[in-house]
Amino acid sequence: MMKVHDLGIRTTLAERTAEVIRQRILTLAPGFQPGERLYPGKLAEHLDVSVTPIREALKLLAAEGLVEFSPRRGASVSRYSSAELRDIVAVQAGLETLAVRFSDAKFTRSELVELRRRLDLCERAISKNDVALYRTNDDEFHRLLVAGSRSPRLIGLYEILQKQSRIIEIQNPLYPEAMRESLSEHRDLVEHLERGDAVRTEQAVVVHWENSRARLCRKYGQFARVDPDQHGTNGEKPPAPMSSAVGGSMAASQAAD
Repeated sequence: MMKVHDLGIRTTLAERTAEVIRQRILTLAPGFQPGERLYPGKLAEHLDVSVTPIREALKLLAAEGLVEFSPRRGASVSRYSSAELRDIVAVQAGLETLAVRFSDAKFTRSELVELRRRLDLCERAISKNDVALYRTNDDEFHRLLVAGSRSPRLIGLYEILQKQSRIIEIQNPLYPEAMRESLSEHRDLVEHLERGDAVRTEQAVVVHWENSRARLCRKYGQFARVDPDQHGTNGEKPPAPMSSAVGGSMAASQAAD
């Protein structure tokens, strides 16, 4: 099991500690699942560091939305409701749809080559069952997609959202089919970009995030918090179609085919 000192990179001890805890949260490791308390003393002993970098690491993770603090419980792994997960994914989809719209799907040849390269690295990561490598290149793919908007404000908003939405990265290394599905959707998206088809590229973004939301909810569903003001058979309000939130629709996609 990875310890903090195993990370031979030039970062602070708190950052290295945060990375170890982050990966355990994102892989739903025992003791790091949504709602579970995080005791600095126990973590310090377990990770072979002092309490000070543990406390600093937990603050870093709180800024990413992975850890939350409360007066009575102290630090614990954040527990999202299904409605919150839908909101996070819908905003992500909205920003990427705007990015495509701002660029009018006119990406340069070098930008398209780099998008393809990132997807090839994702495919290599899947073949090696290397979730960390997959996440790195998947993150960079989405960042490059938004960077293509040439909009500093939109890019800035996306970077803020990325830091606060790490929960989307939950993957189970034992079930790589979710990564394969996502990779296939990304390749379809790039094909539309290469043809300069803005409408179909936007639709591909919406389809990808609709499917990502379903994958995330399947993985996270058993841990989801049920808020008192939610209702329905499982304590939730019926979900609104994401496509309406980002200015497109699945019906439009089917009509265009």
